[in-house]
Amino acid sequence: MIDTIREFIKCNMSVNQTAHNLFVHCNTLNNRLLRIKKLFELDPKNTEDLFQLFIGYITFYYQQTL
Repeated sequence: MIDTIREFIKCNMSVNQTAHNLFVHCNTLNNRLLRIKKLFELDPKNTEDLFQLFIGYITFYYQQTL
């Protein structure tokens, strides 16, 4: 899920480009984004929610490097 969020942000929320970069079908990516939405109660397709997910990603990344 972390790779999906990171790539989704890098691709400026483009489902097609993200799916291409992750080598998955667009439906697979949409299912992943839906799963993220259900787990975290944050919609990755909503800019404000995506920002919160990004902050969570940054926090997770820095905890892993300590």
